[in-house]
Amino acid sequence: MLSRVIARAVPYLVLLFLSLRAWADVTITTGAWLWDGSASSDWFDAANWGYAEQGIIQDPFLTPPISNSLPVYIGPAGYTVNGIFVGTLLPSSSATVSSSYSTSPSLNIPSFENPFTLIIDSGATYSTSASIGGAVSVNQQYVPGGPDQVVSVVLNGGCIAGSWNFVANSSLVINSSGCSLAGVISGDLDSLSIGSGGILDVGSLGASFSGVISNEGSIASVAGSNTLYIEDAVSLSGNGLFDFALGSSNAIRGADGILVGDNGVDDELVVIASASQVFEGNVTFDSAGLINNGSVSFQGAGISSVGSIWVNNSSFTVSGGTTSIGSSSTLVNNSVVDVSDGATLAVSNGELNGGTFNTSGSGKISPVSGKLNGITNAGLVMVPNSGYAWLQNTITNNAQIATEDINSRIYIEDA
Repeated sequence: MLSRVIARAVPYLVLLFLSLRAWADVTITTGAWLWDGSASSDWFDAANWGYAEQGIIQDPFLTPPISNSLPVYIGPAGYTVNGIFVGTLLPSSSATVSSSYSTSPSLNIPSFENPFTLIIDSGATYSTSASIGGAVSVNQQYVPGGPDQVVSVVLNGGCIAGSWNFVANSSLVINSSGCSLAGVISGDLDSLSIGSGGILDVGSLGASFSGVISNEGSIASVAGSNTLYIEDAVSLSGNGLFDFALGSSNAIRGADGILVGDNGVDDELVVIASASQVFEGNVTFDSAGLINNGSVSFQGAGISSVGSIWVNNSSFTVSGGTTSIGSSSTLVNNSVVDVSDGATLAVSNGELNGGTFNTSGSGKISPVSGKLNGITNAGLVMVPNSGYAWLQNTITNNAQIATEDINSRIYIEDA
């Protein structure tokens, strides 16, 4: 009896099975290894990936690629069930590289409505040609569920090598240093974060920075003379160091090459109220402004500005060496500038404008060929040999303005 029931039921079970298989057939409209995170958070675990090709009916139980294979394209993909679009498949929110890989397929992680983080752990190096951020390719059938979020690459003691191009909605986080990034990264980073154990070597970066820089570690010129490019108003937070101790012609340069950029916004670092940053070594602010709303300290052998405007709204200290307000540059002081013992604030074809200037010990303000406009002097202004100073508007002198010898000059200029 039971055997007859089973025999009669088999055709119906087969039909049911086939209908379920037909219902489960999925078309994914992109050619890619598709991340689904079904097994773990390991980016290189083959069980986390399925392959789909344009126009091919894809069984959802397809055997994934071989272990350690990498995607040619990583990002959201539209999919259909029985020909009906039902939504998008999105990558996992994070993935970790824990050992070294060198891959020839390019890595493309675009921005979409989920934030995404690629983590490189200590001891690992991920070598490839990569594009981080930017819009999803127009040939992807993708319906956004919200605004694009940031794609982050996080170095936890690990390293990236090869060629990594950062575009819109991209972020680089250096929590601890594993290598130099010289010659590796390019493009325009929206966000840069350096942890207390992190060092960013600016040598031959090929990238400009816009948006936000959080510096709790060190932005450094490790070897030679190098340039850090900034674009538009870059918010600078944290309690970190700009270390340009090596090299004689380092620069922090406006990406537009002129103080006011092509979009009418100055290329400038804006130090937020809670931040404290130290600038050390030899570096020129070249067509790059500085707005200080927090605390800045200059202690380099040769820090200068060319074609730049610095605005001090808070705590500004020349704590060592010489800082020079150079050609076509102005230090607008809306607060107090302190020049420490042994340090010099030089004015060389530039201008000090407003506010109070203090000096201590042998510290001094040295107008090599500069203008003092409406300042309050509470320290020593010493015009050097063959130097000259122009005094403009109301000068309040509560200390000493002097000349070094008979070849020094002080001029009174109309407002």
